[in-house]
Amino acid sequence: MSTTLEAAVLAPFAIEAATQRNDDLVIQCIPGCRLRGRVNSQNGVYVEATDSFEVPRDQAIGMSGLPVIPGMVLTLDPDSGEYSITDPLHDNVDLCERITSWLNRNSPFRSKTTVKGVKPVEGKLDIHSRKTLAREMFNIAAAKEGIVVKGAMPTMRQIEKLPGEFLLNPGSRVQNTQPRFEKDWDTWLDKVNRLGD
Repeated sequence: MSTTLEAAVLAPFAIEAATQRNDDLVIQCIPGCRLRGRVNSQNGVYVEATDSFEVPRDQAIGMSGLPVIPGMVLTLDPDSGEYSITDPLHDNVDLCERITSWLNRNSPFRSKTTVKGVKPVEGKLDIHSRKTLAREMFNIAAAKEGIVVKGAMPTMRQIEKLPGEFLLNPGSRVQNTQPRFEKDWDTWLDKVNRLGD
């Protein structure tokens, strides 16, 4: 249990992947994590000439009748580092049958298999990864690529006060000479530049 007021404020919170163009989200701080985004046929594209969002005609026709498919949800407990990834389609028989029915009516490839959601996944992150993930989730929500669906999104100041350091490249899975933490970037870059002289 946290003893400081700042840490106590950071209760678990969750975001649903809900991009503006029905895309998936790749989460850098969790290896191999790809969240299926919300699919909504009414998501428009920005048209500069009219300064508005409009639904493309082919999208409106092609996706007509498709129910809104909720995106996968990422939950983080910044205090413990525990996270979970859940899929609202998992065990939602009615919605899965509606989606399958729509696909069979509107796709040249029919299937006897019903769409199913992904089983929940849980894990735990170290202090550096959880701090970096909290900031990643903050940026996703700020960019309107995700919606807060549980708890309250912490402020950037609260995230910065979490223990640990921000990781420089949390998505990297290969050996490189870059420093592990962002705070060491300038020193490393200066050293590389001096070696090049």
